[in-house]
Amino acid sequence: MKKNSILAIWSFRNDLPLKKISKEELSYTNLMSDSRAYQYIHSRGYVRYALSKIFNEDPLDIPLSARPNQSPELPSNYGHISFSHCKDMLIVGWSMERIGIDIERADRKIEHLENFKKIFLDDINLLKTKIKSKNSLRSQILDFWVLKESLVKWERSSIFNGLQNWKILKSGNYAINKHSGLKVRIQNIDIKHWKIGIASNHFRNIYPLQVCI
Repeated sequence: MKKNSILAIWSFRNDLPLKKISKEELSYTNLMSDSRAYQYIHSRGYVRYALSKIFNEDPLDIPLSARPNQSPELPSNYGHISFSHCKDMLIVGWSMERIGIDIERADRKIEHLENFKKIFLDDINLLKTKIKSKNSLRSQILDFWVLKESLVKWERSSIFNGLQNWKILKSGNYAINKHSGLKVRIQNIDIKHWKIGIASNHFRNIYPLQVCI
């Protein structure tokens, strides 16, 4: 299969055995707490593992740059990578087109729910979402949140600007940035206990996507 036709999504539980990362990556963990270091090693190790399946290379030979608190980068001929984690799962997305991905637990509690409702009120009204209970409101806000986070990662901006600038279109399949005019395909995926948001103009993002578990 040609790489241009692939939009790959993998999920990895946080309790899986750690995989090897580069010496440079490992050096960054010296100043991290134990929990932060574990999360960093886990995510970079499994990102490398996933990419090794695409490129048929040793995971440590993948030219990944994924420094702490920075967007991950690959050389242009290796496409684009995005990943996100919640308390028990890592999600990884890759394609030759730019991509952003985010994950949250579907049962994540949201404090100050009404304040978040105000933030997403335009999206709720535009899509004419029926809110029947506090739990359905919480679930809908999480759907919007992972989409906005995925758009932020696609654009490489901040969540503050992303919440303000990105607007979901009435179809629910696209979002547009009201300042730059950029338009991006978006998609929500619910799998078991998790909610995933994807932003990419890859042609496969108009179809329901499957996650490799």
